[in-house]
Amino acid sequence: MNKQELRLRYIQLMNDAQKILGRDEAIDLIKESEVIWEKLSA
Repeated sequence: MNKQELRLRYIQLMNDAQKILGRDEAIDLIKESEVIWEKLSA
């Protein structure tokens, strides 16, 4: 996947998470996933 495809997929996943979990839980999930990603990328 190129960067544009990854961006679109990320947005789609986050929208799906919000629909399933609700706004507050989706925000928590996004924040936690970003922390994990940063640790994996370091």
